[in-house]
Amino acid sequence: MIYKIYCDGNLIHYPPALADTLILNDVKLELGDSDSGSLSFTIYPNHDYYGHIVIFKSLICVYQNDKLIWKGRPSSNDMNMDQSISYTCEGQLAFLNDVYYPKVYNKLETAGLEGWLKRVLNTYNEHKEDLYKIQFGSIGNFDDYSGTSMTMGYHGYITCFELLSNILDYFGVGVYIAYENGVAYLNVFFDDTPNEELIPVANCRFGKNLIDATVSYDIENFATVLIPLGAPQIPAGSTTNETNENLLLDITSVNNNSIYIFNQQIVDTYGWIERVNEWREINSPNKLKTVGEAYYESMITHPLTIEATMLDETYSKIEVEPLKLYDPIRIISGVHGLNVVDRIWSMSLNISDPSQDTYKLSSVTPLSLIDMVN
Repeated sequence: MIYKIYCDGNLIHYPPALADTLILNDVKLELGDSDSGSLSFTIYPNHDYYGHIVIFKSLICVYQNDKLIWKGRPSSNDMNMDQSISYTCEGQLAFLNDVYYPKVYNKLETAGLEGWLKRVLNTYNEHKEDLYKIQFGSIGNFDDYSGTSMTMGYHGYITCFELLSNILDYFGVGVYIAYENGVAYLNVFFDDTPNEELIPVANCRFGKNLIDATVSYDIENFATVLIPLGAPQIPAGSTTNETNENLLLDITSVNNNSIYIFNQQIVDTYGWIERVNEWREINSPNKLKTVGEAYYESMITHPLTIEATMLDETYSKIEVEPLKLYDPIRIISGVHGLNVVDRIWSMSLNISDPSQDTYKLSSVTPLSLIDMVN
């Protein structure tokens, strides 16, 4: 993997040149889903471009194997004791904070996903030079966007970036910037393909390139036994035939004289922990039992979240296409009991040492307590 970095069209980082005057230090690029990305680096006084980087004005471009992957600008800097300067740079998506979407008085604005994105970009581009403009790219695999609209009323002043965030939340999609011939395109990422149907482009394997993995089982209101209750009943011997709100139908008459629904394997493993749930519209013991059994299956199913960090094994092979955001990866670890596929949702590119480029993956899968036992 070879990285080049340019500032205002001037080459400022190119390690193969073997010249300190063309090497930045501690260079890292963080990229993520719907994120502008962040570049950080340190420049020393002997560097050819020392003192020429202008906060919020200089345009920084990062190339990976001669392909432009990121544009940004320095947003802060710190002078160090040895006179080196450390810079933090924000990505081009953050430039949308520079321009406010205009007020609309007493008027509703309605548009679909593509329409709103073009409005935001048109407003932004009206105030920006060609180098900083962002063009609308593609919707991606989001077939339903044309039939869905978002309406906004009077909204006061709001930055184009804030409005973009609102749009993404409303439509439930992500965006990323891709570069073609130096032009920035805003693309929408949406893919409802189940993870198990994705075709992985690489493996993340324990003992090889899997750095870390965290498996968390989110169990809210944990219980192993269900007591289903139905409609209020008429007390035995009542002369008024009025129901008692505190006397609810149970399933004893159709469940071997037991009020409980449970799985013995789960109880043996996790203990006897009860939960009561009411369906006051049900007045049939058989129906109550059927509904209760279905609810029990959902009750003992909770989200399993897997987060993994992996190294890119292809970093030394220039001819191999580098991994990128949203690439599907198979996570394999016998130690953690993992064999799942998920996408890359964030990347940490260690430009000073590409062998340490890392990628974050996460997977959320519904898993029942029975599966956990197995």
